Amino acid sequence: MVRSKNAGPFWLTIDIMFDDAETYRRARDAEIVNRAAIARLYNRNPADIIVVNHDTALAIKVSFPRPKAPAPSTTATLWRPAIRAAAGAGGAKLRL
Repeated sequence: MVRSKNAGPFWLTIDIMFDDAETYRRARDAEIVNRAAIARLYNRNPADIIVVNHDTALAIKVSFPRPKAPAPSTTATLWRPAIRAAAGAGGAKLRL
């Protein structure tokens, strides 16, 4: 199972969990999940990637800085005043 979880506003964490010890050990020992591979997949700097093997949990945890959020859409920024004005006209309620 692969699970992505919110690790706060600045980090993204992905947990790769295995059903059995044999499969986990094979993946761990083959180093299938490594900094270079994750950096390629997510277009990140390998130095920013953290990979931790959790033998007791049969899991591999990967963490890296969360990509910066894109700036608000220019279209949304341009339309926002018009939407507010329309919503205020005559007490109308808009559903977006």
